[in-house]
Amino acid sequence: MSEHLRQIKKKEISDHYLSKDIQNELISQLGRHILQAIVEKVHRTKYFGVIMDSTPDISHTEQLSITLCIVNCELSVGASIGEHFIGFLAIEATTGEALCNTLFGYLENLRIYINDHRGQAYDSASNMKGKVGCTTECWRLIKKALFMPCSSHSLNLVVLDAAKSSVMSVTFFSILQCIFTIFSTSTQCWSILKQYVTQLTVKPLSDTRWECHIESAKALRYQLNEVHSALETLADHAVQKKDSRTASEACSLAQEICSGPFLLCLVAWYDVLFQINRTNKLLQSPNVVMDTLKKL
Repeated sequence: MSEHLRQIKKKEISDHYLSKDIQNELISQLGRHILQAIVEKVHRTKYFGVIMDSTPDISHTEQLSITLCIVNCELSVGASIGEHFIGFLAIEATTGEALCNTLFGYLENLRIYINDHRGQAYDSASNMKGKVGCTTECWRLIKKALFMPCSSHSLNLVVLDAAKSSVMSVTFFSILQCIFTIFSTSTQCWSILKQYVTQLTVKPLSDTRWECHIESAKALRYQLNEVHSALETLADHAVQKKDSRTASEACSLAQEICSGPFLLCLVAWYDVLFQINRTNKLLQSPNVVMDTLKKL
């Protein structure tokens, strides 16, 4: 400590630029430089489209992500499509009018001319494509801004409605979620699962990405006996620990996954989800073109 104080008094310590303030300032400066480069590229290409989506962050603040889509026309490489993320914006209102005003206000601050707006790509939520959605508000100001719904999101909604239309399907996916929940309650429970299921593990279900359910169904589709044995072992372990609730749930799930309706749904939904997952991967490919989307 005395040596450190001596160096400070004699000014023998040089700047090291490792504080959080310096790091944040460097990140901010780099961000401004990249954003300015994107804006200049948009000015050169003139016309652009907008890809927008919002989601709450860990602090429960709604964050709006904005991406610009342009066509790069260079003689050396030819025409190519470029998508450039330009920022997250914290928003309070998520109505179509509020989103449209936020978008155009942000573009004007960047000195990007909104009259050159030619395309809109959002999900199929009502506040985006409804009668008073963001799409309609943009059309009211920019008539040439064509709307292209997100194909992956539309496919996701189709699968969601299909799953909700059948009581057997609802029960099937509820059982899948319960299996993950019961094994993930503690490290001991998860260790019991890993003793039997070595190749694939059960996965939690996603409410927004239904094609990901393929991973949840796959574990049981090809390792049903192993999962059944794990549930029975978990029930015995819970009895020894005098955990009657876990023991009851494990026994119930072990019986459910051997029932006829569950096995039927397991085979049928795995095949359906497999095809949907393949289609969705193709839809999200960076090289996919409109002609391919129409055939799908």
